[in-house]
Amino acid sequence: MRSIDVDSFFTEDNSVQGITDEDYKGVDQLIQDMDSFVRTTNKSVYIIDYFRQGFLYVSDKFMRLCGESAENIKKFGYDLYIKYVPKEELEMLLEINRKGFALFNRVPVAERCNCVISYDFHIVHGRHKTLIHHQLTPLRLTPEGRIWLALCTMAPSARKEPGHVMMRYKGGKTYHELDLGSGMWAEKEEMALSEDERKVLLLSAQGFNMDEISGKICKSVNSIKNYKRRLFERVGVCSISEALSYATNYGF
Repeated sequence: MRSIDVDSFFTEDNSVQGITDEDYKGVDQLIQDMDSFVRTTNKSVYIIDYFRQGFLYVSDKFMRLCGESAENIKKFGYDLYIKYVPKEELEMLLEINRKGFALFNRVPVAERCNCVISYDFHIVHGRHKTLIHHQLTPLRLTPEGRIWLALCTMAPSARKEPGHVMMRYKGGKTYHELDLGSGMWAEKEEMALSEDERKVLLLSAQGFNMDEISGKICKSVNSIKNYKRRLFERVGVCSISEALSYATNYGF
């Protein structure tokens, strides 16, 4: 395996020029806003600065993922991945980085702030290995439409294996999925849940069992079982807890 360092993550497609001290004057308020936001979520949150090629902000919830303080993670920057991602998955992250920015730069500039790229990879902390779901979306663009700052979140994944690379678009009816084998993006239709499927998922999240859900939505227990089975098949999970995690990750 070739040597991977921080510079490996920065290419022509994600390079940023011309950011000035004046541009950074509004960053303090942005960081205050992030502090408010992270108090409302259990996700680990950080901001990538593509101009300075590091992390502008890191929430303290990273301690639970890798045992490092927010201050240390901010100092690490992209060394976070090199230190805590398995070596065999670092190449995957580089491929996602290359293919993701190549696709992003084909999106019309006016629509780029609506993009979210997501994928799964492991974080290793001692002997513990956690598959996390990572999402990245533009926070600040340059006038040319390049990503200057990106908001990133990490949370436990509903999946079993790394990968599952998707580019989604706010309000879009389709999304793009990357085949890591061929390196090609495929356009697919967004999955839409039926009203009854949404009700079953919501009531399950509230702790109701199948008999109780049956009474609340006036459907037979067999119908509830069928809704769950169909939902599990569509999203590729095996339990209602995994389905709830999937829905949280992907916003269904």
